[in-house]
Amino acid sequence: MTTAIYARVSTESDDQTHALEQQLHRLRTKAQELGQPVVEFIDVASGVKDDRRELQRLMEVCADGLVETVLCTRLDRMSRSTVHGGKLLRLFNQPKWPNLICLDQPLDLSTATGRFYAGLLMGMAQMESEIIGERVHHGQMFARTQLKPQAGKPPFGYRYTEGKANYALDEKTSPLARQMVAEFLRTASLRDAFDFQQAFCGAPFISLEGLRRWLLNPALAGYRVYGTNRWDVTEDGQRKRRLNPPGQVDELHANAHARLIDESEREEVLAIMRSLSVRKFTNLRHRRSRVLTGLVSCTHCGGTMYYHQPRVPGPNYLRCTQQRCTVRPHKVITEEKVIKAALAQLHEQRELLAMGSVVDELRLRQKLSPEIEQLQSQIQELTRLADPDLADVITRKQERLHEAMQSCVDEGSSRFTVNDAAKALELPKVWEDLTSSPERLRRLLTQWVERIVVREGEVEKVVLRIADGSANAP
Repeated sequence: MTTAIYARVSTESDDQTHALEQQLHRLRTKAQELGQPVVEFIDVASGVKDDRRELQRLMEVCADGLVETVLCTRLDRMSRSTVHGGKLLRLFNQPKWPNLICLDQPLDLSTATGRFYAGLLMGMAQMESEIIGERVHHGQMFARTQLKPQAGKPPFGYRYTEGKANYALDEKTSPLARQMVAEFLRTASLRDAFDFQQAFCGAPFISLEGLRRWLLNPALAGYRVYGTNRWDVTEDGQRKRRLNPPGQVDELHANAHARLIDESEREEVLAIMRSLSVRKFTNLRHRRSRVLTGLVSCTHCGGTMYYHQPRVPGPNYLRCTQQRCTVRPHKVITEEKVIKAALAQLHEQRELLAMGSVVDELRLRQKLSPEIEQLQSQIQELTRLADPDLADVITRKQERLHEAMQSCVDEGSSRFTVNDAAKALELPKVWEDLTSSPERLRRLLTQWVERIVVREGEVEKVVLRIADGSANAP
């Protein structure tokens, strides 16, 4: 048979590593006295948690009867919870389970006195853990009153001052950090900023999520940040610590340390992040999507039409490949023909595009009033009814929508008016600029085109996505 050794520490700090080495030395010495093969299980986690990976593995081999003896230094290495510890003790008290030996606590789980003593030790371990938690919490609350940082390490571009009393700009990393922010503001792309820091800044972030959290950290603008985590209670009553979404915190204090970026740059970063969460404003991904991906559908089955690259050099084309389609084979349609039809429809509806541009800007700036949203919804519902008797009602509501939008413009919430945008869309140079690259063309089409319906190699209709819902025209 085999002897199992179980050891646990809370963290990977130097003190904990030394404590782990001491545990293992004592347990290995005891295992040598038993003269059996040894298998080790080592956890680096809090004893309050009952989902520790190595402990679960130990329980599995014990249930399978693969070990005869389990060694640990104390019961609090197994658990610091009376509920979970009681379950473990009941398991080890079963006839076919291995014998549990604690070096510092002689126990006999076969007697009522031994089980009572073991339960008492578990309760003391839980009380000790809770007392430590209370002391740590009180220390954190006192540190908040002193506005001291509580993060494990300072954000990239900063360093701790003496005694970890505050943040100060790091002479080596702060210039690189400013370059990363400038690159993000220039490209408005998280991927481009990530590639930039990988190539030129020493790759301080290994994932896009890490870079996103850093860019959205208010500490870059001089704020002291508290409450980046939250505690959730699971179904079994355990408390789990979860990270808040990037940029979401419980407490902010302005002007706590030197700024890496100013307030206007922070607002611009937030606006870009909000725009990146909307699909129609994202950039075209290299080798992952093309200009018309997801926009063209078949009139026979309603399925999406996909790109196909011809074997001989030539233009790209799309065709339906749906198995449920009733008409096969389909005629193909070139990408150029679909784009030309979509741009022609957009040019015809340029006045409504101008209105939609102002509405989208107000929405991104969070200046869109409830009245505008209500009018939009009402116009959409009335338009879907297709009742000629409602034409006058729709016209009046559209006029009211123009007035409400004009009032927002007059308040300075928008950079341009609907008339200004409409006049700009009359200029050929504006359209040339909007379609100057595949990325810009993709952004234009996904912003305003709901779908393009194709029948037998020809564009049947282009359904637009306009803000007031009145331009879904064939």
